Amino acid sequence: MLNILFWLIFGVLGGWTVALIAQPEAVPKRANGSGLIGAIGGMLGGALTQYVSHQPIVGGFNGPSILVAVIISVILSSLFNLILSRHQLKG
Repeated sequence: MLNILFWLIFGVLGGWTVALIAQPEAVPKRANGSGLIGAIGGMLGGALTQYVSHQPIVGGFNGPSILVAVIISVILSSLFNLILSRHQLKG
């Protein structure tokens, strides 16, 4: 259960960080969306790592799964911000 909590927390933090770096002036608009996308990426990345390593998801602290969760959340949040930026340029 601790892993799932860490995946969510670090996923949200990763998403917020991407929003801060991508366009600091748009943070109030994008922080919640990036945080949500980051949380989804964190859950996907962490669960994928646990599945590939054949470990139970509800186990104790697992550093590699948290690292992959952060990486996936940053990637998804970056894509989210890129898509929003391109959409705003067209409109």
